[in-house]
Amino acid sequence: MSTFQPASATARSTKGSITTIGLCLAIALLEGLDLQSAGVAAPRIAKEFSLSVAQMGWAFSAGASACCQARRWAGAWPTDWAASAC
Repeated sequence: MSTFQPASATARSTKGSITTIGLCLAIALLEGLDLQSAGVAAPRIAKEFSLSVAQMGWAFSAGASACCQARRWAGAWPTDWAASAC
């Protein structure tokens, strides 16, 4: 048993899907831009602030660690909240 959809409804659905996929792709491409630009700028940052390689490692590790912790908290919070509500 199938339902009939007019061509205009199918075209709208396809256009919406393409728009959604396009937005997701753009966000995925831009999400890591800050991390990539920091890596490119690292030599100049080190020179400007007279930082050693070890100090730069600590700085970049702290940033990555904070990002991971924030994502972990943001991803776990709804799950924990939903489990405690049951």
